[in-house]
Amino acid sequence: MAQQRHQSDLSAESRSARQGSRILIVEDDLEIARMLGDTLTDNGMTVEIAESGVQMNAALRTQKFDLIVLDVMLPGENGLNICRRLRAATNIPILMLTALVE
Repeated sequence: MAQQRHQSDLSAESRSARQGSRILIVEDDLEIARMLGDTLTDNGMTVEIAESGVQMNAALRTQKFDLIVLDVMLPGENGLNICRRLRAATNIPILMLTALVE
C-alpha cells in the first residue's frame, strides 16, 4: 500500500512539473510541428514553433524554454550542427526528432 501511495505521489509531482513547461519545437514541417504542439498543449505545456535555426535563435533571445524538440533535417543549418551550438551555450534539454530513414 505504501508503495502504491508513493508511486501516486510521484505521478502527481511529475504532472505538476510538466504543467506550464515551455517547449520550443524546431521543425520545418508545419504539419508535424502542429501535431506535436497540439499533443503537448493538450497536456498542459506551452509550445512555440520555429521553422528554422534563425527563428529558433530569435525565440531563444526573448524567451526561456524547458525543452527544445529539434528536427535533424532543417533548411539552412542542420539540426545536428544546431544541437552542437546549443550544447556549447546552454544546458536546456534537447530532444532530437527525425524522419530520416537510411
